[in-house]
Amino acid sequence: MPEGNLWLFWSRSPGGPLKRGLVVWLQACGNRECDCRDVVATVFPVSEGLKAVEEKGGKLVFIHEAGQEEVAAPVDLAISYDSGEVSLFRPEKAGAGAEEVRAWVAAEMDGEALENLHATWLRARRWRLPEKPRPGPWTEEPPGSLIGWSEAVPGGRHEIFVLPEGVFVAEDLYCIRPDCICRSMNVSVALLQEGPEVIAVGTIVVELPSCTAQDFEVHEGSEEDLRRVWKALDRRHDLRKIFPARAARMKEAGVLLRHEVAARSPKAVGRNDPCPCGSGKKYKKCCLQRAS
Repeated sequence: MPEGNLWLFWSRSPGGPLKRGLVVWLQACGNRECDCRDVVATVFPVSEGLKAVEEKGGKLVFIHEAGQEEVAAPVDLAISYDSGEVSLFRPEKAGAGAEEVRAWVAAEMDGEALENLHATWLRARRWRLPEKPRPGPWTEEPPGSLIGWSEAVPGGRHEIFVLPEGVFVAEDLYCIRPDCICRSMNVSVALLQEGPEVIAVGTIVVELPSCTAQDFEVHEGSEEDLRRVWKALDRRHDLRKIFPARAARMKEAGVLLRHEVAARSPKAVGRNDPCPCGSGKKYKKCCLQRAS
């Protein structure tokens, strides 16, 4: 399982013993002004006799059953934590077998691996993602608007999929009205272009908590593209774990937001008027206490 800055992947014969493995050492740019979104992976092919790997003095030491092991020349890769695309970092210096190593690592890039890559990138820059939605421009949206997770929790990953039909980006959007009993959320899909413009392919309506696609609403693309992106998203992540948890956190943010909105203009509301937060209580019994 990918974890921390060191990953270990093993390959088995069907029903047989371990044959070979890859040790993946992750490093990322620590310059906060740089707009790169890749992590550099130095990959070492290893044999089945490997017992441990230790990081000492900025170098890796491989412990084999017979002692310290001499490993094959490493392969340097660049991995996007948004799309999972894996490319040779220095193609002109790549040796024999480098493409095979690149393809192996690319096949391991599921949602958990991408989240770990992003965590490595954040650690290198000494950044931390907010644990809950933060106030921002999205708080000015009219009631009933669906809010994107990346809007409420800035600094996160973008869900990018490089498919034969093009490069697509997907964003999950949620209702934040605490009193709403809706049981769905949306996934907005866009097709990236070479310039700043994007094509709004459409929207996938997702039922919660089962995380099944209820409808494919086409805008400027095709239903086939929406279905392709949905299939890729479902393959990358355990959606039944991620989407319901995010939906709950967005509802919690909505509770805090409505109290903040009510507290911003206490003089415009009478003590016995309905509270503008929508709770159904009188203002004096609800947000007036917070405003005070």
